[in-house]
Amino acid sequence: MMFAIVQKDNTISAAWTFPRPPEFVPTSPMAVTGCQQILITATRLYDGYTVTGWLHYGTSGYDTISRGIYCSMGCGSGPTGMVCLTTGGGESDFPAYYGYTTYVYDHCFGSASTTTDSYPGTVCGATQLFAIYVR
Repeated sequence: MMFAIVQKDNTISAAWTFPRPPEFVPTSPMAVTGCQQILITATRLYDGYTVTGWLHYGTSGYDTISRGIYCSMGCGSGPTGMVCLTTGGGESDFPAYYGYTTYVYDHCFGSASTTTDSYPGTVCGATQLFAIYVR
């Protein structure tokens, strides 16, 4: 399985691979009701760097965009939806997807600030997309 950000010129950035968790066989991580987390080991494609962290996913998530988008907060009580990875050193450039269940604009990110543990507010759309590749 691979998560990545696809740019408008069809180039792929922030591409990470990991074994497909059994939880993702019957359904997409964005379709899971509530908020779940599983421990995964992911590898960044461009340099082979490997990290183990918690993949958060599901239809629940953060309470509001105005609070900032902090994957390290884990599962929140809001209905926003999130897919992101937390590690001991911050999310680095593991791609994230947020706001896909309730907001007019969903957000996809190819990197997070490792000092603030926060993703910037980049709207998905014509310039970039969150992509899941299977097999």
